[in-house]
Amino acid sequence: MKTTVKYVSALVATALVAGGGAAAFAPVTAYTWWTELLVRAAGFASKTLELPDGQLSYRQAGRGPAVLLIHGFGANGVVSWRAQMTRLAKTHRVIVPDLLWFGESQSQRAPTLSAQTDAMESLIDHLDIGSVALVGVSYGGFVAMELAHRLAQRVSSMVIINSPGTVYRQSDLDSLLARASVSSAEALFIPEQPTDIARLLRMTLAEQPPIPIPTSVLEEMRNQYYVGREDALRLLMRDLIDGREYYQARMSGASWPRTELIWGDHDQIFPLPIGLRLGEAIGAPVRVVPGAGHNLPVEKPKETTALLSSILKPLTNGLHSR
Repeated sequence: MKTTVKYVSALVATALVAGGGAAAFAPVTAYTWWTELLVRAAGFASKTLELPDGQLSYRQAGRGPAVLLIHGFGANGVVSWRAQMTRLAKTHRVIVPDLLWFGESQSQRAPTLSAQTDAMESLIDHLDIGSVALVGVSYGGFVAMELAHRLAQRVSSMVIINSPGTVYRQSDLDSLLARASVSSAEALFIPEQPTDIARLLRMTLAEQPPIPIPTSVLEEMRNQYYVGREDALRLLMRDLIDGREYYQARMSGASWPRTELIWGDHDQIFPLPIGLRLGEAIGAPVRVVPGAGHNLPVEKPKETTALLSSILKPLTNGLHSR
């Protein structure tokens, strides 16, 4: 899960100091409300694109070159990109969708990476974007690379954050499962109880919360992001794993747009050597963030925002969206 634990911990601490119970305070709900206020103040109103077999929720604000921010496997677009979307909207046209089966986006299609990419392509067409930069974190990096492969003439550049893309191996997956002490990727990324959430937080964060997160808060996080959508998410994860060779073969020999990688040096999900391997394979530089884990946009918001602003800045003198 792309977690908000850093902020949730602060809210929990505030509730306990104030003498209230964590369950009554509902810090995850409070953080969601606070985040919503911030992005709305920056001009990001919630919109919905009706699809033939579902609906795609997205936010858009700003003017200038178009940038599509694609979140990872968990939460939603706003929670994942709050710091980056509000800053980038000062210089870019920023689009932040909820991927299918996350947030407010739904679909009757079989959950697959191809379905996700179809939805992103439909959104780009709907918004009449002629040229777009893609930024994808973790699972969103897989979506970004598939989209860049499909729309080679319309993707101006790409930034991949902590996502192995075309170089992920079975041995990498086996090592991940061993580190997490789980039997499958579904067991790690689709938590069924509060202890599963706690394990996922330990795996995704380099800096652990200063106080133990109460079970009630872990359960609130699970209810907010997973309950009611577990079956679709399991199918989505299984498609990514079982279809790995198919997707990699499809993108073999692809001509990528100008691409840069951003990686946390303490990422336990996709360790840095995988990022270096991807960079070498596709000829992309790797920018390493010290002391960072897997969920860079949330755990290191200032550093991630600064890097994205630096990487995307040349676009202001180049191609613009229609």
